Amino acid sequence: MWIFRNRFPEAAQIYSKQILTFASLRPDTYPAMKEFTLDLGEEIVSEKDIQAIALHAPGIPSYQLVHYINKNLDWKLCHTQRYYQPGIGWDSSLEIFSHVNELDRLQWLLVNNQDEKGVWIQAAPEVNYWLILTGTGLEFHDMENTLDRLGKIPILFYACAYPWHPKGKNAKSRQVFKQFQDFYLNMEEQQILFHFD
Repeated sequence: MWIFRNRFPEAAQIYSKQILTFASLRPDTYPAMKEFTLDLGEEIVSEKDIQAIALHAPGIPSYQLVHYINKNLDWKLCHTQRYYQPGIGWDSSLEIFSHVNELDRLQWLLVNNQDEKGVWIQAAPEVNYWLILTGTGLEFHDMENTLDRLGKIPILFYACAYPWHPKGKNAKSRQVFKQFQDFYLNMEEQQILFHFD
């Protein structure tokens, strides 16, 4: 609820008023509950909040990939000492590395897409790692430049921006985006996301 209140104060105020109105009614005049249901799905985390780059580096351990990314992009990706468990039925936890660029108001999160026990984003089994970008400077980010620099890393087969259209008709794309929404909210919950003032 913290994210909802802070990112959408007007909607939160309306929601609060509806709750008070509902509470003041007599039991025999209660309206149908569906009138007070908010669809929080893509409203909390939209495609404007996240960009993702798919990395294909089969057999490359995370520490080696982090070394090359830091060297080629002049970053300081480091292990957060926290892990992401995608959900029920997932036996292992995925490592999370983070780099914050306060000047550009961007945060990069590197997370592996697969391990010996399974694949996180099953719609993209060929992806070994995801480089997830978020922050208030996202709209000014030069994705072409980032991809060009990643493309010069010798151990990477390819790096490409993952396209999604969560409000379109592509069910696969919506499914993938939903998994990134869950990841984003989990990072917020674990206090890994950096909040730019």
